[in-house]
Amino acid sequence: GLHYSNKGYQTKMMDLYYFVPDPKAPTQGKFIYNYNFLDIPLKANFSIGNKKTRFFTSIGMAMNVFLKETQTSIYIYPDYTEKKIIYPTEHYLRKVNVSPSLSFGIDYTLNDNSHIRVEPTFRCAMFKMVDLESSGNLISAGLNISYFFGK
Repeated sequence: GLHYSNKGYQTKMMDLYYFVPDPKAPTQGKFIYNYNFLDIPLKANFSIGNKKTRFFTSIGMAMNVFLKETQTSIYIYPDYTEKKIIYPTEHYLRKVNVSPSLSFGIDYTLNDNSHIRVEPTFRCAMFKMVDLESSGNLISAGLNISYFFGK
């Protein structure tokens, strides 16, 4: 299958100070960074039970193909708030990464031809997004809900 994932981070709202005070300048700011990926998973499932409800765990890897990056800045001024989204150039970001994954969940059989699966998942990228000392590896946690049809 294919997964769409949005990974990123944000700063806390922080007070902004200026060497020369400006009453028109923002007093606080916050920054949000989002990285969008198409993930191609390969995993092994281990299940317990053979009735309608089964519990399972999965281990595997996902290839993460970078799609786009957005940066959102939120500035608080004395009399209004400004939110700005920009789409920076991604030339410095790693275009493909690999993430080991671990998950567990419940698989419920609806009938002979279909079942539904609810699966909390954890992944951690093996390589940094940027080759800088201060850069980090993206970590993600999420919930996969899958519907299977067929024998």
